[in-house]
Amino acid sequence: MSRLNYGSAKIISVAKEKDFIRAGPIYTMKNKTIHHGICNGDSGAGLQGFVKQRVFLLGIHSFGPKVCYEGSPFTVTDTRPYAQLICNLTGICYHLSSLT
Repeated sequence: MSRLNYGSAKIISVAKEKDFIRAGPIYTMKNKTIHHGICNGDSGAGLQGFVKQRVFLLGIHSFGPKVCYEGSPFTVTDTRPYAQLICNLTGICYHLSSLT
């Protein structure tokens, strides 16, 4: 049986010199809110954002703490600087600034 969970996260910071986004987890499961971060083995998971009721990939999970604990923040690689490359390679094209 699959145990796919989803949640939401609050952006803590965006590193300008490196393409990283730090986020803190806020997951909602079974009508209750729990705080648990992304753990080892979750690399490649996506961080999605919503703009005008559309979903966009903002980042891909890169690394986090070696030991997962309640409320642990995580780091994703910011995909926005690579939007044009993704567009060229896949044909999936968007630019967030045109939607805001």
